[in-house]
Amino acid sequence: MPMRKAHLVRLLPLASLVLAACSINAPKGPATSPTSPQWRDHEAKIKQLEHYQTRGSFAYISDKQKVYARFFWQQYTRDNYRLLLTNPLGSTEMELKVQSGVAQLTNNEGKKYTSNNPDEMIQKLTGMSIPLANLRLWMLGLPAMRVISPSTANTACPKLTTAKTANKAPWCIRATATT
Repeated sequence: MPMRKAHLVRLLPLASLVLAACSINAPKGPATSPTSPQWRDHEAKIKQLEHYQTRGSFAYISDKQKVYARFFWQQYTRDNYRLLLTNPLGSTEMELKVQSGVAQLTNNEGKKYTSNNPDEMIQKLTGMSIPLANLRLWMLGLPAMRVISPSTANTACPKLTTAKTANKAPWCIRATATT
């Protein structure tokens, strides 16, 4: 028994040191306050990104439909991008190409549609209201153009960022990191 106490007493300073080390170094990165100079500088740098790609998945839930899809977004320039939506089996459901303000959507049957308003075209063809300008910002880790305060956020989306586009239902966004 006394031998066991001696081991515990020797481990106590080591445990204290380990716990203290975890609290000494706070993570360094852009400040989270939207008014801080560090955040403004970080935001300006992120907004300058033009050429990138990302992939992920999303669930679209409305009163009329529930859709789960994977997406692949390729941004070529500020005004040129491609959005590919696939179903859980990997088949293409929709491909949207936007170049210089003209959007071309190809559905899963190979039919092509053209418009100068991609949000409206997606709404008419799929029934989904997808705010593409905000989607781009969310993928870059930036806040949407309009964000609802937590006190007025949809209670069906606790602990999620809820954004609302003009005259459209709120969007609930949950970002998860994958490796």
